Amino acid sequence: SSPYVQVKYLGQGSNTFTLVQASTAPGIFATNAGQGQGAILNGDNSPNSSSNPIAKGGVIQVYMTGEGLIVPAGVTGGVTCAAGCATLAQIPKPALPVAALINGQPATITFYGEAAGFVSGVMQVDVMIPPNTPSGPASIVISVGGNNSQNGVTVSVQ
Repeated sequence: SSPYVQVKYLGQGSNTFTLVQASTAPGIFATNAGQGQGAILNGDNSPNSSSNPIAKGGVIQVYMTGEGLIVPAGVTGGVTCAAGCATLAQIPKPALPVAALINGQPATITFYGEAAGFVSGVMQVDVMIPPNTPSGPASIVISVGGNNSQNGVTVSVQ
């Protein structure tokens, strides 16, 4: 029930460490070692940045990992919808609920699921920017199954 790890080298073993288990461990891809500007596209598929911010009320595409179990199950190393998906219902989705916060306020999610054309394990979350979000860099946090993505990731808002 509690996995552990021990490193052995040339007959010598390290101390044993218990590993923490979690159903999800969401992480948003970002430009600076997991911090700063997120790997986010604006609604027109252009990269979101300070020189190309999203309008308030616009929808962004956030790319991340760590969504836990998906339904239907993915194939390790497989490409999601490699042969194409006829409907959005065919795209695998996390088994646990997904939520988003922009600058600490709840944001509407218009789509979430595995990112089509990417290797299984890359998730896309489409989030609408709340109309009262201040202009400039806004914090973004996505939770899956109640576990939050890292702090310090931002989206540029017009």
